[in-house]
Amino acid sequence: MLIRRELPGDESAIRRVHADAFAPHYQGEPPVEPQLVDDLRASGAISTLCP
Repeated sequence: MLIRRELPGDESAIRRVHADAFAPHYQGEPPVEPQLVDDLRASGAISTLCP
């Protein structure tokens, strides 16, 4: 499996993957993970984790 780095424009697809993956654990409530990833990206932490 080839996993590439995140590119500009991937944000909505990545958000959807996280939302779909974690939704079953929240029983009708929106999962927090998509916003967490958005916040990490905005703070620059994603690029630190994935050089």
